[in-house]
Amino acid sequence: MGSIPNVLRRGGIFRFRRAVPVDLRTRMRKCELTRSLGTASSKLAKLRSRKLYIVSEKVFDVVRARPMLKNTQLAEIVKDFYETVILEENRFRLKGGSISEEQRQGRITYHGTIIDEFQGALARNELDRIKSTNKI
Repeated sequence: MGSIPNVLRRGGIFRFRRAVPVDLRTRMRKCELTRSLGTASSKLAKLRSRKLYIVSEKVFDVVRARPMLKNTQLAEIVKDFYETVILEENRFRLKGGSISEEQRQGRITYHGTIIDEFQGALARNELDRIKSTNKI
């Protein structure tokens, strides 16, 4: 299998790694976003990295759209997005499940909806809605 975009392998475990756009680095106080994908499987790493890439795009959109967010709010948004994607996938995998391509596409749509809800909550300054979604 060829290389997986935005993924590195360290000690047998895959990691997601994505550069923060130059215009957001000062604001986010980061040059890159990194996260263990919690797997040695290249197939699972590819799936998880795709989700995190989409999520990171939405995070960047939110940060650009909401210039008045405090640093603590920015950190919480990034944390919640990562946890939502990874924790849901882990719960499903622990049950021994596998999904079809149709189910995978459905999950991508679902996560996009969650992200859109986050953006709406931010636009309305309903930050308590964002925190509560990490229990999905």
